[in-house]
Amino acid sequence: MKNNLLMHIDNPKDLRNLSKEQLPQVAKELRDFIIDIVATKEGHLGASLGVVELTIALHYVFDTPNDLLIWDVGHQAYGHKILTDRRSVFHTNRQLGGISGFPKRSESEYDTFGTGHSSTSISAALGMAIASKINGDFDKHHIAVIGDASIASGMAFEGLNHAGVTDANLLIILNDNAMGIDPSVGALKNYFTNVKTGKKVRKNNIIEALNFNYSGPIEGHNIEAVIEELEKLKQVKGVKMTAKINQQGMEIPLEIIQMSDGKQMTVINFQGKEMKQGVFDGETLWGHNFMTMKAEKSDEETTENMKLDMNDFPDSFIDYKEKGYAIELLGKETIDGAETFKIKLTKEPITIDGKKEENITFYFFDTENFVPIAVQSEIKSGPGKGMISEATMSDYDEVDGLYFPFSMTQGVKGQPGAPISISKIELNPTVDEKEFAFPEEIVEKE
Repeated sequence: MKNNLLMHIDNPKDLRNLSKEQLPQVAKELRDFIIDIVATKEGHLGASLGVVELTIALHYVFDTPNDLLIWDVGHQAYGHKILTDRRSVFHTNRQLGGISGFPKRSESEYDTFGTGHSSTSISAALGMAIASKINGDFDKHHIAVIGDASIASGMAFEGLNHAGVTDANLLIILNDNAMGIDPSVGALKNYFTNVKTGKKVRKNNIIEALNFNYSGPIEGHNIEAVIEELEKLKQVKGVKMTAKINQQGMEIPLEIIQMSDGKQMTVINFQGKEMKQGVFDGETLWGHNFMTMKAEKSDEETTENMKLDMNDFPDSFIDYKEKGYAIELLGKETIDGAETFKIKLTKEPITIDGKKEENITFYFFDTENFVPIAVQSEIKSGPGKGMISEATMSDYDEVDGLYFPFSMTQGVKGQPGAPISISKIELNPTVDEKEFAFPEEIVEKE
C-alpha cells in the first residue's frame, strides 16, 4: 500500500521535494481529499477538481509565494489552499469562523490577490508585474489563471490590451473547460473549441494580435505535459537557427544565434573553415575578414548603432512605445502576390559619418495570417548606399508554441536574393559566453 503523500505536504516547499513521477499520486490524493470534504459541506467542487493537476504544476514549477499566483474568481482555488498551509483547516472552508471559500490576502501569503469576482486576474497580475519591474525585481514571475468564460469579459480585455504594450514578466494561463456558471458561448468559445478539436484555424489568433506569445492547447489533466509547458514558458532567453545559404548555387552551412541580452553571431562553415560574422558581445562588434581569415573589430560608429538594437529581442515591435519607437500603418500593398499590411517602424536615429539619420524599417504583414513576409530598409553606408535591402520570410512553422519562418531570402530589392533554408530552430540554446568574445590574436616573433 502506498504512503499517502498529501498528508506530508504542508506547503509548496514540501511538494517540490517530490519527484515528478510522484505527482500523479498527489493529484489523485488531492482530488479525493477535496471530494471527501465538499461532499459533506457546500462548496465549488467541479471548478477545483478541474485544475488539480494545474495547481500542483504551478506550485511545483514556480517559487510561490515569491512568484505571485492570481486565481481569477477564486472558486477553483481549493487545491491551492490545501497545498499552502491550510490542509488541516480545510474542513472549515466556508464555515463560520473558518477559512474563506476564495483567496484572501489576510489568510495566507500565498493568496496574493483577494478575489471573488470574474475577469480581474490579468489586470491584477499586470499591476504586480509592473511594480516588480519598477523595483528592479526582473526575475519574479506573475501568473494569472483565468477561465474561458471570464476572459471574454471587458475587464480581461482591458488587461490584455494594456499588457500587450509592456515588457512585464506576465504569464496568463487560459483554463478552458467550456463552462462558466452556464456553458460558454460566443466567438471566442467557438475558436477555443476548434483549437481543441484540431480544426484548422488561423495561425495568429486574437491573443497573439495583442502582442502575447501563445502556446497551447495542453491537456490540463496531464501533469507532466503541464509542468513541461510551464518550465518552457518561464522565459525565452535565446534562439539558435541551423541553416544553409545558397550563394551562386553553392550551399553554405550557417548557425545564427540571437540572445535576449543582445549578444548575437552568425557562424559560417566554408570549405572546412569556421568563420564568424556579425558577432556582438554587448560591447564589441566584430567578424572574420574573408581574405585574411583574421578577426577584425568594426568601427566605433557601427558598434554604437548595433547597441541601439540590443533590446529588440525577440522582436522590434515588442514594447515599442517604451523604447521610444513609432509605428504607422501605411495601408495595404501586394508582395509576391500576397496582400499585406505595410507598417512603418521608426526607431532611434543612427549615426552615419558623424551625422544623425532616420532609422526606418518597413514591415509587410500578411493580411490573412498576420505574420511578416517581407522587411525593407534603406542601406545607409557602403557600396550599396541608397539601395533598399529586402528580406523575405515564408514557410512558417511552430517551434515550442512560437511561429518562425523556415525559408528566407536576403538581398537588395529588385534583385535576386540569397535563399536561406532553415532546418532547425532551438529555443534557449546553451552558448558559452566566450564564443562572443573578440579573439585576441597571438603575434609570433620572427
